Amino acid sequence: MAVDTLVHNFLHRTGILRRLCADHPYGDRCYRPGGCAGILGLLAADIDAREFNPAFPATFPRFVQSAIWRYCAENGLDVCNGNRIDDDARCDNAHCQLFRRCDRIALRIEHEKDYIFQYLKYVLINLKYVSITIIDCNNVIMQLIV
Repeated sequence: MAVDTLVHNFLHRTGILRRLCADHPYGDRCYRPGGCAGILGLLAADIDAREFNPAFPATFPRFVQSAIWRYCAENGLDVCNGNRIDDDARCDNAHCQLFRRCDRIALRIEHEKDYIFQYLKYVLINLKYVSITIIDCNNVIMQLIV
């Protein structure tokens, strides 16, 4: 099963990644344990795909991935994607069927925080500031973002 940017960004924007403590940037981490592919498997376990097509297996992660992709894709329903949502802001599409249950997390701001955090951690480790902790890094990031 492929996890492309549409599917990853959907899981990010809706807050599914955050709720499952699985925040990560798009890429190979989508396929690691606890990543997007595994989460699609968890979602698929709660949906009996045979209700949509009796020929499908009961648990069918590819079906869930395809449904998310079609919901997001421009040549699908064209709802949850970068053409419709400003990546710097929360989604404001109140007509979206998921709006009330969606966390509407902005993409770019979250990626910038992650990048800044990783960069600061790298710099601090390489400068051998042993007294600097992850909590200190988080405090620095919060200062930068505010």
